[in-house]
Amino acid sequence: MGRVYDLVRMEIDLPGYEKAWVDICDDILIEDLEELDKVKDFDRVRELLAEYVKDWNLKDRRGRSLPKPFKKPEVFRKLPLKLVLWLAQAVTRAALRSVPLLMLEAVPSATESGKPSSAETSDGLQES
Repeated sequence: MGRVYDLVRMEIDLPGYEKAWVDICDDILIEDLEELDKVKDFDRVRELLAEYVKDWNLKDRRGRSLPKPFKKPEVFRKLPLKLVLWLAQAVTRAALRSVPLLMLEAVPSATESGKPSSAETSDGLQES
């Protein structure tokens, strides 16, 4: 049985990419997320993006449509660095959109102390 996923369409919010969009698979594996987060090896980043970026309407600098990206890591070599980095972040955002909000709230971030805020306490008083 193949992977089950949804596609998330995201508009590219970089200057010069008005009306550009990408369709991203929302089921990123944790190990792939960790690799994308570190961005040490651009060959590997291109391979990962080619697994998760399914479609787009991007054009090259001459205005010609770029080939569809799915399973074609070489296509990402023709993109500016800022766009490749944006795509790496977009893959993460697409995956997080598919996680139920309650699950995300149950997992404290690295910057949180784990203590409830004053708004979360039953009496509304700030804890010291």
